[in-house]
Amino acid sequence: MSTVVLLVAASCGDPNCKPGQTACDGSCVDVEADPGNCGSCGHGCAVGEYCSAAVCAANCLAGTSVCGDACVDLERDHDQCGNCGHACASGEVCNGGVCESSCGSNTTCSDHCADLMTDNGDCGACGHVCTRGELCVMGTCSAPPIEHVVLIVEENHTFDSYFGAYCTAPAGSNPSCTTGRGCCEAAPATEPSGSAPIALDDTANEFKDRDHDGVCEVAQIDGGLMDHYVVGSNVMVSLTEGIYTYECSDPNNFAIADASTMQTYWTYADRGALADRYFQPMVGSTSGNDMYLAVAQWQFADNADRPITIGSGCLGPGANATEFGHIATVADLLIGHGATFRMYADGYADAVAAAPACASTAGVFPADCEATERTSAFSTCNYDPSDLPFEYYVQFADNKDHLSDFSQFATDLGAGTLPSFAYIKPRTYTNEHPKWSTISRGVTFVQNVVSAIESSAYAQNTLILLTWDEGGGFYDHVSPPAALGTQYDKDDSGAPVPYGTRVPLIAIGPYAQSGAISHATLEHSSIVRFLEENFLGARYAGALGHRDAAVADLRSLLVPSTQVSP
Repeated sequence: MSTVVLLVAASCGDPNCKPGQTACDGSCVDVEADPGNCGSCGHGCAVGEYCSAAVCAANCLAGTSVCGDACVDLERDHDQCGNCGHACASGEVCNGGVCESSCGSNTTCSDHCADLMTDNGDCGACGHVCTRGELCVMGTCSAPPIEHVVLIVEENHTFDSYFGAYCTAPAGSNPSCTTGRGCCEAAPATEPSGSAPIALDDTANEFKDRDHDGVCEVAQIDGGLMDHYVVGSNVMVSLTEGIYTYECSDPNNFAIADASTMQTYWTYADRGALADRYFQPMVGSTSGNDMYLAVAQWQFADNADRPITIGSGCLGPGANATEFGHIATVADLLIGHGATFRMYADGYADAVAAAPACASTAGVFPADCEATERTSAFSTCNYDPSDLPFEYYVQFADNKDHLSDFSQFATDLGAGTLPSFAYIKPRTYTNEHPKWSTISRGVTFVQNVVSAIESSAYAQNTLILLTWDEGGGFYDHVSPPAALGTQYDKDDSGAPVPYGTRVPLIAIGPYAQSGAISHATLEHSSIVRFLEENFLGARYAGALGHRDAAVADLRSLLVPSTQVSP
C-alpha cells in the first residue's frame, strides 16, 4: 500500500540524519512536517497552522494526517504508523500503516517501506524526494497536468502598496535572483517629489477612492517617470457641461501596507510564487482592464460600458449599456475543447431575487454590509455585473450554465463538480476597493476561498491565482513596459494601448514554485495564454490572436516540471 504525498526536496546536511531529515541547529528534523522548521530550517508556522508537505497551511494536504502540531504520513512514518503516537519497535518498519518485520514486496528505506515507483519521498531510490508539485510516476518525479485553475480577482492596489514592505532588495536594484523576499524590490523610502508614504491599513483604505481614471494614470505615470502621484498631475478636461478637473495627485496615493495588514497575502507569497512584473494591461479603471481576462484585448476605456444583465441597473449612471456579440473569449475556447467554465459571483442570488429592483432597495443584502450602504440603489452591497468581463458577451450574459452565486462554489467543491476554470468575484464591499471596502474584508474573503480548496479533494490538482484588476491610482515605482504593437491590440482610435501600473499576482497551491519571484513581464492576458496552453495544449497558445499571442505565460511561477499538453 502506498500513499502519494507532495514533498519538498531536503538535503541531509548531517551524516547522522536519516533519509528525509535535515540538520537544523544540531538536530535532525523532517522539514516536511516540523512546524518550527517548515520547508527550511528556522521557518516557523504561525499559530493555528500545520506544516504540511513543507508548507505552512491551515489544513493538512491529502495523504497526511494531523498528529499533534504536525502533518504526517501514517502509511510510512515509523513513529506515527497507522495512528498518531503508534511507534514501531526497533527493527520494525512502517509498511502501509502497519508495523512489520519486513517490507515484503516493497523496498526497505531506513525505518519505513516504500514503493519506489510511486512514493514521492523515495522516488526511484530511497531518499530521492520529489519537489513540491511533482508526483512520482514509474520511479520518475514529474508534475501532473493542472486540472483546475481558480482565479480570484480583487481590486485597486499596486504592487508597491501591498508588497513594497514585503520585498527587501533596494528600489531600482533589479535583482536577478528568483527566490525569496530579497529577490524583489522594496518600495522607495520617498517618491520622486520627496514625500514619504502613509501607512495603508483599513482606515486609510476606506478614507477615499484614489483617482484612477485613464487620464489620471497617464499623468501620474508621466512617461515612465512615476513622479506625479503626489504632486503635479491635476488634469483639466473640457466637457460639454464645462471644465472638469481630475484631482489626480494626492499624498494619499503613496501608501504602503505593513505586515500586520498583509500577513495572509505575504504568507501566500512565501509558500507560493509572486510576480513582480505583472502590469494592469491598460491605464484606467476596473472594467476596461477586466476585459483582458476574457478576450485579451481592448474593448472600452475605464468603466465606460456596463453589461445588459441582471443588476446592471444598480451600477449608477454614466455607463453605456453594452452587449457584445459572439466574440470568442477564452471561456469559449475552453468549452469548445471539452473543458468547463463557471463564474462564481458574490451577491448574484440576491440580485436575481430582487430583480428588476436593486437588491439593496429591496431589502436583500448581507448582514455585515454597512448600514449606510443598505438602502442606496447603487449600494456596494449589490452584485456588480460589470466586474465580470464574460457578462458583456451574449453567450454568457446571465447564462446559468456558466454563472452562479458564490455560495455555489462550496457546493461544487463538495460535490466534485468544480469546473476546469473558475472565475471568482466578491462584492464591492469585500473586494478591497478604496473607500468602499476594508482590506481585511477582502483578505478574509480570499482566505476562505483558499482554505476551502486546500481542504477539499481538489487540493492536489488545482492552481489558485490571486490578482488585482488595476492599481487604483496608488503609487508604484516601476515603470510600465512599452505598449505592444497594434497587430495585437489597439484602442478605438487605432492607437497602441499603453500599460498601467504593476499589480500583484500570486500563484498558490502545489504547482506554485515555493518562494519564487517571477521577473517575467506579465499581465492579465498572460492568464489567458496560460489557460489556452494548459487546457488546449501548447500549440493553442495565443489562439485568440490578441495580446495572448504576444505575452509570456505563467510558467515562471510554477514548478519547472509542470506539464503543458503538446
